[in-house]
Amino acid sequence: GMVCTHASELYALALICTLTLGLYYAFDIPAALPSHFLHLAGGHQTVYELLYSVYALPNTILPLIGGVLADQALGLHRTAVLLTSFVVFGQLLVTLGVYLGQFSALLLGRFTMGLGGETLYSLQPALCAWWFESSNQPAAMAVALTLGGVGETINFALTPAIAREYGVAGAMWFTCVLCSVSFAAALTLWRLARWDRGWACAPAHSASSERRVRLIDPAVPAVSVPLHATCVEQRKQLGTALSRCVNHCTCVAMECRAESKQSITVAV
Repeated sequence: GMVCTHASELYALALICTLTLGLYYAFDIPAALPSHFLHLAGGHQTVYELLYSVYALPNTILPLIGGVLADQALGLHRTAVLLTSFVVFGQLLVTLGVYLGQFSALLLGRFTMGLGGETLYSLQPALCAWWFESSNQPAAMAVALTLGGVGETINFALTPAIAREYGVAGAMWFTCVLCSVSFAAALTLWRLARWDRGWACAPAHSASSERRVRLIDPAVPAVSVPLHATCVEQRKQLGTALSRCVNHCTCVAMECRAESKQSITVAV
């Protein structure tokens, strides 16, 4: 179990910021190496700009679908894992297209990246709301949105230098590594939420036997529930004393999850 500390929140915030690092870096790769991508497009500016058009195409509707996935189907953390996997797979296709000189593979890769891209951006504020108290959420969201864009900045500085030293293929593989780092961050954050943080923070003195439910309403005292109790038993113990669950409540023993915040009289 994890004690809810300032250090643990900083760790979670670092992971949230890293979620979009690879995506920000990969998004403007064609702009960082314009001559090479324009050559692959046959020298046609309109064809070259399709690399951005196909990325944007799925995002006309996907943020709506992503909201349903995050709130009702998969939950925030598993949705983050899914979206970052799209980014990694898409960048692998782009790298393959550059290596083989196939512009169609570039378009397919950019489209695949788009399946996860913009929805991943919108997921960051929701993750900040999941992990932080309401008083700290604005600062956390600001840091996540600002530091996530570091990838875009370093792209224009690093990519041309790497391409000169190791070739364009080397620059593409470096981008794949950064996208994989974002995917690893999503997996780590999911694991941290599921096993260590869960639905609340464990008291330091009894981390092995119980977890503490932290409420949105500070006027309602926290309630500790034994981990060995079933979900039904926990519901009975908590009863109507709890008005709302602060985070995605988990019955750890039964691995029974309620992934979305909602007004409930049961905290599990």
